[in-house]
Amino acid sequence: MFLATCPFLMAQRAPDREIVDIRLEGYATDVTLPAGTTAMTWLLLVFLTLLCIGAMFKNARRTHLD
Repeated sequence: MFLATCPFLMAQRAPDREIVDIRLEGYATDVTLPAGTTAMTWLLLVFLTLLCIGAMFKNARRTHLD
């Protein structure tokens, strides 16, 4: 029964309807982020990379008494 109804249901779907993101509906103002650059993300990535690499060069024999 299920396999017989699947092609029928797919044929009933309108292919030209607009796809709406329902998560963004109902807000008084525009809630999407403006399309900008990713420069700050790259700078944060570089900073965190340098921080992690710097931790690898820490002296392992150092104590808390230094």
